Amino acid sequence: MTKRTRTGLFLLSVLAFLVFAPSLVLYSQGYRLDLRNKKLTKTGGLYLKVLPKNSEIYLDGQFKKKGDFLFGSALIDNLLPRDYLVEVKKEGYVPWQKRLMVNPAGVTEAKNVILFPGKISLQDSFQTLTTAVNGSQFWVSPSERKIVLEKADNQGWYLTLFDLPSRVEEILLKERSLAKKGGVSLLGLSWSADSQKIVLQTALSEQGKHFLLDLQQKPFSMTSLDYLGTVDKLDFAKSDANKFFLLQDGQLSAGDFTAKTTQPLAENVLAFAPGSNQVFFLNQDGFLNSSDGTTIQKISQQPLAVKPETSYELTSAGSRVFLKEGEKLWWLNSEKNFAEIASAVQDFALSPDKTKLCFLNSSEIWVLFLEDLLGQPARKAGGKIMLTRFSERIKNAFWLTDDYLVFQTGDAIKATEIDDRDQLNLTDLAQTPDSVFFLSRLNKKTQLLILGASQLKISGELLP
Repeated sequence: MTKRTRTGLFLLSVLAFLVFAPSLVLYSQGYRLDLRNKKLTKTGGLYLKVLPKNSEIYLDGQFKKKGDFLFGSALIDNLLPRDYLVEVKKEGYVPWQKRLMVNPAGVTEAKNVILFPGKISLQDSFQTLTTAVNGSQFWVSPSERKIVLEKADNQGWYLTLFDLPSRVEEILLKERSLAKKGGVSLLGLSWSADSQKIVLQTALSEQGKHFLLDLQQKPFSMTSLDYLGTVDKLDFAKSDANKFFLLQDGQLSAGDFTAKTTQPLAENVLAFAPGSNQVFFLNQDGFLNSSDGTTIQKISQQPLAVKPETSYELTSAGSRVFLKEGEKLWWLNSEKNFAEIASAVQDFALSPDKTKLCFLNSSEIWVLFLEDLLGQPARKAGGKIMLTRFSERIKNAFWLTDDYLVFQTGDAIKATEIDDRDQLNLTDLAQTPDSVFFLSRLNKKTQLLILGASQLKISGELLP
């Protein structure tokens, strides 16, 4: 090889290095040539976490990868910045899809993707638990292990207690045990926090009567609460099923079922709600207070303008306090003042992580964010979004997870995500005419309890 040839090869190598080395450096740093926009740009990625695991992920109709078998997660990197149609599929499940934007040097996340069983396969999984159910309501215990059902025969109505784990049902109470000639109206039923006691609210000849049922004794014991006198509202203390709170003509009292005693706590009370170790109450002066049984503490900083002839109802969950004023819903915000959520609310439910509130009017589902959430999409405390609207009335809603809701509209039970980027993924779970439902999470299995057509049924597992 001549000296000229060697010199030419050396110069060619240097030129190749000068041309390709920067490209390799840029490539290693995530830069790509965007032919659509004719420019060099930094790439981004998509990160998904999917149930069920091993689901297939497609971008713009092209298969990319499967979620891993341990966590169902998948990272798709080196994507040019633009929006992509992301689809997640698995045989036997309803597909999920959403158009998501990938930004330069960023990772777009969809960490709460759930594929639900097809409606037909889920409906085929229903099992009948019991029949001859009367009315359109049932009462599930806080432990979700017990269910009280109203039934009827030629002697009148009666209540049964259904044990969900064992599928054993037994008679709890008969109408004729309250009045030999019948004529007793069943008005309501409330459980103690430990699911061992029940307060039954009835009426006979327009006179209200309350009874305490103890499920720890066999046969079940029943105690009349006539010694309390006229009751406006009675509720168990959360920390002790033998304790209760009582509202009578504006006086709030703490009581003991065993000793059959009451102790006054406050006057001029409009509404109360038991907390973990205290009771919250709203006074006629518009201030929210709490009491631990010995001292009273003012909580709200500014009074609410109380309206005469208006119903007030307090609800507490941990440190969260909500107030229903007629159909108007308020929450106690971080400044310890009542902030209005909406003026026409039929029902509401707090998410399991207590950072979000779902509320319903007759045709819409809304979500209020109670804290700043830093994930994707990011949310500000106090922000609200309307998830969806229907022409038929929305009956009730439950949180399936912190990011999904299950609700009923018309004859359909549906599930929806709350991620409102692009379109909502809304799934029909079942068609159940003239029914009501409850979302059961017994033994970490998420199932629908559906009461309709004189039957109580339970579905198969909703979450893969």
